[in-house]
Amino acid sequence: MDESLDKPWYPLFDPDDISSNEYFSIDSGGFYWVSKEHRNSRQEAWKTSINRVCDQGLNNESIGRCSILVNGGGNQYYERQGYTRYVYLYLSDMLKTSEIETISVRRGNREINVIVDYARQSRSLKV
Repeated sequence: MDESLDKPWYPLFDPDDISSNEYFSIDSGGFYWVSKEHRNSRQEAWKTSINRVCDQGLNNESIGRCSILVNGGGNQYYERQGYTRYVYLYLSDMLKTSEIETISVRRGNREINVIVDYARQSRSLKV
């Protein structure tokens, strides 16, 4: 083996550092988020950054696509639709007139109604 390949690719090369250091784990996640290459079809040009998907707005397609890009598959696809909308309410300027919303989510041939309960889950939480 060529000794030049023994060099660390980055000064912080120990994977245990990511699991034990909050800064490194957030930095690693952020690096993945902005450097992930993706495209929706073979005819489409490659894009860099998951932010390009988020720029499409809060809709079933963009939530599903981000979920697949981050998690590598469609596990918990329907649950993520609801969780994303719940978090978005508190991180954005969106106003809701009701505490419960039913959203119709289609994936392939399957359509499911997802119920999102916007009530705060903890009364001690101050946003």
